[in-house]
Amino acid sequence: MNYEGCKRKFDVDRYIAYVNKIVGELRKRKAENLLSEKEKVRRCCNPED
Repeated sequence: MNYEGCKRKFDVDRYIAYVNKIVGELRKRKAENLLSEKEKVRRCCNPED
């Protein structure tokens, strides 16, 4: 099916917005996880504790 057929059959713009939302949430979660991992490494390797 070509793009024009997809546009007729599906709401392509809505699907693109949906995927962009999911990707944004995943990137945000991944960034939060990376920050928490760095904090864990910093805390466990601190010789002053």
